[in-house]
Amino acid sequence: MTSTIDLGRSLHQRDDDQDGDVASLTGHKRLRRDTVPYADFQEGAIVSIRLTNFVTYSLAEFHMSPSLNMIIGPNGSGKSTFVCAICLGLAGKPEYIGRAKRVEDFIKNGTAESTIEIQLRNSKRVSGLPMIRAEDQAINVRTVLMKARRKCAYYINEEPVSENQMRALVSMLNIQLDNLCQFLSQERVEEFARLKADKLLEQTIRSVDASLLDRLEQLKTSQQEELNLNREVELGQKKLEKLLTHKESLENQVRALEEYERKKEEIEVHKRLLPYVRVKNHKRQLKDLKAEYERVKQELKEFLKDKKPFKIASNSLLSEVENAERLKQAKESDYVQVKNTQRSLIEELGKQRTEVEDLKKKVTYYRTRRENIRRKVEKAEQDIASRQRLLESLVLPTQEEMDAYEQQRVELYEQESAFEQKVEEMDSRVRALNREITTIKSKLERRKKELASNDSLNVLRGQTGRLEEVKKACEFVRMHPEMKGKVLEPPIVAIKAPNERIASYLTTCIDWHTSISLTMVDSASYREFNDTILKNFQVNLRELANIETSYPYPPEYIKQLGFDCYLSDFVTGDPAVLQMLKEQQRIHTIPVSTRNLDARVIDDLRTPDKQGRLKFRRVIAGDYVYDFKRSRYGNKQIFFTDVQVKKAQFYIEGGMSDGMKQNIERELHELRERYRNIQKEVESTAQQKKQFHIPLTEVRGKLQDLQKAIHEQNHKRIIQSRTTSEIQNIEQKLEEFRRDMNKDVSEAIANCEAQIQSNLLSQGEQLRLVVLNLSRLHEAQESVVQMGIKHIELKNRERSLNEVIGFFNSKEEELRGKYDEAKKAYADVKDTAEFQAWMKEIRSYTEAERDELSVWANKYEEQNTFTLENILETIAKLETEIQMINHDESSVTILRQTVNDIKSLQSKLPKQIERLGTLRRTMLDLRHDLEPRLDELVDNISQRFRKLFSNVGSAGEICLLKPDLYSEWKIEIRVKFRDVAELKKLDSHTQSGGERAVSTVLYMIALQHFTNAPFRVVDEINQGMDTRNERIVHKAMVENACAENTSQYFLITPKLLTNLHYHERMRIHCVFAGSWIPDPAEHEDMVRYGEVTSYKL
Repeated sequence: MTSTIDLGRSLHQRDDDQDGDVASLTGHKRLRRDTVPYADFQEGAIVSIRLTNFVTYSLAEFHMSPSLNMIIGPNGSGKSTFVCAICLGLAGKPEYIGRAKRVEDFIKNGTAESTIEIQLRNSKRVSGLPMIRAEDQAINVRTVLMKARRKCAYYINEEPVSENQMRALVSMLNIQLDNLCQFLSQERVEEFARLKADKLLEQTIRSVDASLLDRLEQLKTSQQEELNLNREVELGQKKLEKLLTHKESLENQVRALEEYERKKEEIEVHKRLLPYVRVKNHKRQLKDLKAEYERVKQELKEFLKDKKPFKIASNSLLSEVENAERLKQAKESDYVQVKNTQRSLIEELGKQRTEVEDLKKKVTYYRTRRENIRRKVEKAEQDIASRQRLLESLVLPTQEEMDAYEQQRVELYEQESAFEQKVEEMDSRVRALNREITTIKSKLERRKKELASNDSLNVLRGQTGRLEEVKKACEFVRMHPEMKGKVLEPPIVAIKAPNERIASYLTTCIDWHTSISLTMVDSASYREFNDTILKNFQVNLRELANIETSYPYPPEYIKQLGFDCYLSDFVTGDPAVLQMLKEQQRIHTIPVSTRNLDARVIDDLRTPDKQGRLKFRRVIAGDYVYDFKRSRYGNKQIFFTDVQVKKAQFYIEGGMSDGMKQNIERELHELRERYRNIQKEVESTAQQKKQFHIPLTEVRGKLQDLQKAIHEQNHKRIIQSRTTSEIQNIEQKLEEFRRDMNKDVSEAIANCEAQIQSNLLSQGEQLRLVVLNLSRLHEAQESVVQMGIKHIELKNRERSLNEVIGFFNSKEEELRGKYDEAKKAYADVKDTAEFQAWMKEIRSYTEAERDELSVWANKYEEQNTFTLENILETIAKLETEIQMINHDESSVTILRQTVNDIKSLQSKLPKQIERLGTLRRTMLDLRHDLEPRLDELVDNISQRFRKLFSNVGSAGEICLLKPDLYSEWKIEIRVKFRDVAELKKLDSHTQSGGERAVSTVLYMIALQHFTNAPFRVVDEINQGMDTRNERIVHKAMVENACAENTSQYFLITPKLLTNLHYHERMRIHCVFAGSWIPDPAEHEDMVRYGEVTSYKL
């Protein structure tokens, strides 16, 4: 959430009715949201920004001042996200902000897309875009970042446009997102500080007047062309002299070709005879193949006639076998049905017999029932008498005796508990100490293993924040075998450089997010494990595209330029991770030289290839990384920026650095010392524990005797209660037995005997059915056996006949094979492609050629030698003879080429000399126009810089250095911070970090008065300044940014000192974060909180 504070006052507001009034807050103060004063904004300035699901923001709005805007807030709250939004929302490249290189990385986690809406002040310079009208006060630009499509969609005034149209609008408004003097993100502050003097001149000129930069680029291009053309003229004049001398020696070699040409013509005649002799051979071969085909065809026809009777007999027998098979299956089905019926009848007979036995047992039970109950009554009366005698013999304790026992037990328990508590406290202490000893031993073993181990994951030991999360993710992957080979460890773990210098190159060229990303080997692995990893760990993932990554130029070519090899050639490690770095960071396209580049190589790299493309976008030489880019202005010259390589912390061969090893050794010493101290404490605690053992044993003995006495008394009570309960239960059963003895069961016996008689009659009927069905079963079985015998006989006859038919089929297959072979051979030769080609070649000859060939053919026919072998032998003989002749055909070509080169040079050199004069005059005119304007511009900037610098140091000035080469023209910032010192060039070796920061920001403030860009963005440039300098710089920035007719200014800072200088035209935007901040998605009135600008009393 963001809010806007004017002159330090924090307001809280909510929307009211349509007239813009806002409800009362405190006292009688009321807030009003003003209409936007578009007239106060310069053309192209930012009026407002609205962010949805962008990085850390779910929903936020920024309403800008036309002058100075300060974005403040704690670290991590989303200040720099505001800078990212400006860049990406205006179709800027992610490289301009120095963060993630993919736009989808800026979408808030858990959402599919993000929206950036920017309102810009309209300009008269805008044309060619129909959705923008001249009378519009503002232009609404909307950029949608989509994770699924991995690209952006752009809208101008709600009309969809292409990325090129969006960039065209940005260019017409003179918004320079790629100019470090105009758009300086937090991640590129260091890059600006290391900006070379010639690049600083280019960036400064672009900030003030792009046309001057075009002229400077024209001068550089013209001078480069003049140098190249002058070199070409000198080389051309020398080459012309050599060609005239060489021409005379070539003319004598041409005469040796005449004899060679005659022999060559004779060879061609014999080669043209080849189709005739081949056609002759072809016709003879075709005649032989046709005769063989007719013979095999007749033989097959006669065989098929002999086979036909056996085939008819086989079909008839097959029909009989099928009928027998159907009859056999029907008989077997009848037999199974009768058999199942027999089984059912026998089962029913068994059930009836079982029922008769059960009824007989029941009759026996009824007849002996009264006697059995009488015996149970006698047994119950005896049990009652014995239990009553037991009750009379028991002597129970009184309640007073039981209370005394309980009181004594409570006292002994309290004594035991007191002793046990003391012993437990000591045991607990000993257990805690033993656990700590175990932990220390485990740590000692792990640290020793880490020192001796070559595990690449040790480089992340002791790291915090994101690196600790990466280490946990790597350990998680190692614990899951299904991820092996599919999810790979990050480059800082998996990739190694041979030395610290190469490691520094990798650190500089591989962006941080990619260096700590896990690699998915393919899309299937990404879909399988993506959710699992991201759910448990906050890490980045990269998916292998498995595209071809070849060198842009052969290694031999870059060695000619002075490079050693490509960056990817130095490193070792997991091939898949290395492939990911090639795809994502293009390390296989970065040439590397451990030495510095000279001016010649740089000029060569700035020259495009034959297709007009950059040779290399990035090279490494010495301690610098050079980035080559093409200007978007003028004739789009190629320029470069260089940055110093970063110090390497990872990628070093051997894994763990010396510092990490020293930390482990120090930790081992501390663990051993702690282990000895804990052992002493354990021994001391054990001695104290022994003092409580004797009294605790005595108390436990007394308590055991008392428990035994109490148990005996309680046992007597339990016996009395249980015996009384048993007597009551037995008396109840005795009463039931006496009632059962008086019941009459004669009727139940009669019923059972009647059922027995009925079942016996049913059994007789069932036996009759079983005997009858048994006869039917025997008949069905005999039918099945007879039918099976008949079926077997038919199958045997069929098998014998099939053997005969099989012999006929084998023989037929053999004959058909011969027939097909003969037919195919005849068809293949009859009208082949070769035959057609020979005939086509013969028909292509002219009438004169045919007459000539006819003479040669008749000659050979008369000699009976017109054969293929003789013609081929003649051609071979002529080719052998021609090889003995000196026939260097290249001499003719070389002579012809030499004559052409001489003519070309004689025509080209005068034009080049004339062009050289024109270039030199053009350069002189351009310099006379550019130089005084540059001198004036740099002098004006220097005067303002000198005035600003006098408040923080002794002196400062800006100088324009103009050596002979225009490509080496540069701006030099000279400062001194002590009165006795001399003015020295601003660099990273002479001044401190704070002094460089002050000088840099004052230089940018000095540019404010001259720049023609609609707005400037500076992110956390006050880092490293002391309090005094920060106040001075802040005041200078406010006064210059809030002056009339200056461009809009954005300053992002995490800190804000008290009692700073303010101006009524500036606006402060406070960025808040935390669970206590109202959610604009739920409270829509809060999203416009920053739009409130004044009180209404």
